[in-house]
Amino acid sequence: MPNVVAPCLVIQGTDDEYGTVRQVEAIVGGVSGPARPLLVPDCRHVPHLQAGDRVLPAITNFISEHCR
Repeated sequence: MPNVVAPCLVIQGTDDEYGTVRQVEAIVGGVSGPARPLLVPDCRHVPHLQAGDRVLPAITNFISEHCR
């Protein structure tokens, strides 16, 4: 993934049945652009729906920081 240079906010629920923290770490460490993990506690596979009150503000902040 070194060709990915766009800012990446890598979001995953800590109880995601399809993904692991290791995958998030690999993405964050593998891209060339700025990247940050967002691990959402007590959340499964769809954090933007299951924890929108926590995820949507984080997305908004990330976009504000990186997309000017």
